[in-house]
Amino acid sequence: MVEAGCEERLMKLSTDFESEGRMIAAKEYAACYKIVMSVFEKLYELLGDEKLSIEEFRSILESGFAEGKAGFIPTGLDQIVIGDVELQT
Repeated sequence: MVEAGCEERLMKLSTDFESEGRMIAAKEYAACYKIVMSVFEKLYELLGDEKLSIEEFRSILESGFAEGKAGFIPTGLDQIVIGDVELQT
């Protein structure tokens, strides 16, 4: 992934989305590479050089990617309203 320039490509896409005003997509693409690399690093830490079947490898990757979610607060909903609350009895 490093040699293929995946990080640079994803960052370019992120920049393109940002220039189009698509901020959520820009943030998702910017976070994507870090999530993928984190899953691979954890996989290596846990399994090392252990050999797996394709099905086992796929299942473990799916689990890792399911945990590596990129969550963002939609623009416009990131506000706090503070005020007085009066109870009427």
